Amino acid sequence: MTVTNTARKSGTWGQIVQATADAATHVAVGPQIPVTPGTTYVATVPLTLMTAKAGVTATVGIDWFDASGGWIHRNEAPATPTRNAVSFSQNWPAQSDVAPPTAKTGSIWISFSGLAVGDRILIDDAEMRVAPLIPGNLFSFADQSFETGLAGWTVTGAAFDATTGSVGDVGTGYRVGLGQSTAATVVLENQNRPAVTPGVEYVSYTRTLALAPVNLTAELEWYDGDGQVIAGATNTCTRDVGASERYLLPVVGTAPANAETVKLRITFGGMPTGTTCGLDEASLKVAPNKPDNVLTYDEYSFESLVPPITVENATWVHNYLSGGYANGTYGLKLTPSATGLITWTLDRLVPVTPGKTYAVEGVMWRDTDSTGIVEWSRRVRVDWYDAAGNLVAADQPDAFYPSRVSGTGLIGGPISATRVCPAGATRAKVGVEIMHSDGAVIAYFLDGVALYESTVEYTLTAENATGCVNFTIYYAPTEYPDAQYLSVYRYDTDGSVTPVRWYGTEFVRVPYTGSPVVIEDYECPIGARVWYWAQWSRANGTTVVNVLTSLVRGPVITDPDYIWLKSPGIPALSRLVMPEAPLAWSRAARSVSYDIVGRRNPISISSRRAGRVGSLTLLTWDTSTADALDALLDSGLPCLIQAAPGLGVSGNLYVRVGDASVEPVSTYARDEARRWVLEIGEIDRPRGGIQGSAGRTWDDVEDLETWSDVNDGYADWAGVLTNVPREG
Repeated sequence: MTVTNTARKSGTWGQIVQATADAATHVAVGPQIPVTPGTTYVATVPLTLMTAKAGVTATVGIDWFDASGGWIHRNEAPATPTRNAVSFSQNWPAQSDVAPPTAKTGSIWISFSGLAVGDRILIDDAEMRVAPLIPGNLFSFADQSFETGLAGWTVTGAAFDATTGSVGDVGTGYRVGLGQSTAATVVLENQNRPAVTPGVEYVSYTRTLALAPVNLTAELEWYDGDGQVIAGATNTCTRDVGASERYLLPVVGTAPANAETVKLRITFGGMPTGTTCGLDEASLKVAPNKPDNVLTYDEYSFESLVPPITVENATWVHNYLSGGYANGTYGLKLTPSATGLITWTLDRLVPVTPGKTYAVEGVMWRDTDSTGIVEWSRRVRVDWYDAAGNLVAADQPDAFYPSRVSGTGLIGGPISATRVCPAGATRAKVGVEIMHSDGAVIAYFLDGVALYESTVEYTLTAENATGCVNFTIYYAPTEYPDAQYLSVYRYDTDGSVTPVRWYGTEFVRVPYTGSPVVIEDYECPIGARVWYWAQWSRANGTTVVNVLTSLVRGPVITDPDYIWLKSPGIPALSRLVMPEAPLAWSRAARSVSYDIVGRRNPISISSRRAGRVGSLTLLTWDTSTADALDALLDSGLPCLIQAAPGLGVSGNLYVRVGDASVEPVSTYARDEARRWVLEIGEIDRPRGGIQGSAGRTWDDVEDLETWSDVNDGYADWAGVLTNVPREG
């Protein structure tokens, strides 16, 4: 053969191969290129006949060479008949191979047969590259992509060929398996069964195309060590697909206990004879379930079969999710039936262990065409059952996570919560709840549902003795290294939002130094149901991640004859004291009147009435209580009054304390009872942080023997104060 250059397919030049007396001589194309041993490479040589002619075949292969340039071996593809046309569109012979352990370079070679002297072939855009194998694919590149033909597949019911074209949205090469049906059912089976591990879940995807409505079926057929089919273990996924629809066909299955290999079978059913059908990008890989998830992959990601579920106030369909939204490729689409609560529940009761902490998680999005603000909220939940299916404990779910943002399309993200499995429970039922309040939402999408052992995100308890809510955050946003600041807010059921106090400041964008974070909220309204929102943010102020808590009932006053008189800034000074009478106050008017000449009535100009002013009379019955009250007053700081219903105080009453007087209750000299009269005036909630703790004193610290014990035991003074030991 002779080789010359000419301008053809792309760029400026191509190669023309012309047959001479030796019509079967192979022609090397391209130089030796560096390769990595163990890596799969693919060589592709686009070509066309300069003159239409039947019976010409092309054979492409890869030569491998060692470090000294010595030839190792050649991997030769089966001969590929060229199309009897002057066109590049159908002639893309290719070969793939794994670089040998000693290979340092590789090169393409190509040979022809069926040429007569003077016949010419044009070659252009020849390439050798790392094969674009789907990550994790257990199939070889040849079986995945049909680049080198159909050698690994058997086909019944159709005349199939590997030809230039595309089945999927994103191809992995230049050729696909394509053909026309000769029967109503076309079956393709991969004969190169990959090895599998018993008990492991696998997922397969194959891109398919049919130019008529078709019933598609994907099957995973498991084989034992003797090469025999394991009866009753085949996993199947079936889809009815419309004409000309490029469909990504999934199937999920767990390898049986005695499985060693698996076969993938794709069936096109119910087609008219002569229908064009095809497939590409066949893959089989370990299902990418969330680590330690006790839910199956289909329960987690809804890839092939939607498990038994219960959905209320919405209709659902299995839905393709593009653009990297889903884990895998599919999810659930929930279309609201009416405004209100939408619930999704997995029907299966999942085995769990009492006393273990579990995280329940779900990923949710909303979809809208509106460009304005769209409101919605969501949360996850888990209820606990015994082995007989009886409810042991219903969840007290975290607060709804609200979203109020603009933007069309899918907007949302993951939501999670942690719970401790209660005693007596051995099963869990997971679910999600969506509060549908905005008619602009077209649908909601759900994916990535998981239940797995975890560490508790937070603890939340009310303590009556100190009148506070103890909120300890154990969650640490390790996956978000740019989470530099933390804010913590209390949400009351009346809709008010208040930043909680922290040591020296309010908990608004406080530098985050690590978890656990111990918070003592002494201002939670008495007996009120509240929840907390912890929010991590970046240096630029944008939110990174949130933890929302469940509702907790605030502390109560066990003796309704007493009230809390608290120091918001120094909680150790706070005391339960007995009022002698209900609080009485007055509210001064803010108005003036002007007489106008010629008018009967004056003009009144007014403003909002002044806050409450009055006196508070308290009784103390012993010297220690009197001394504690005196210490509280001695600080000169504003006070917080909290009381049980019936004493004239609703919610939190912040006051400035003016003059205070004290007198004996009786004339008996040894009687320690005293009557205190405090002049008070209502003020707004004071700003600032706290100093100290009501539940920990120097007596507790003195239980340690030396200052070295303090230094070694605690990372900082906040740790000493809250009794959080140094880690490690």
